[in-house]
Amino acid sequence: MNYPPFKSGTRVKASIRRAGKNDYTSEAIAVRALYDGHIRVGSEYHDSHGLCYGVKFEDGVVAFFDPEELEVQ
Repeated sequence: MNYPPFKSGTRVKASIRRAGKNDYTSEAIAVRALYDGHIRVGSEYHDSHGLCYGVKFEDGVVAFFDPEELEVQ
């Protein structure tokens, strides 16, 4: 099994409707909502408190999503 499940540079579609842990700050929740449904590139991952991915959007913003909130494109 590969870890993490997808590598940096993988195109993904963000969907917060597939709600993950939902323990993000109110600021992070607002940013995540702005990019719901957008397709971009996964740029990094963190796993110190459970796996999550940083997804970099065209405007340079990086928003974090749980694995179940991302669909590989």
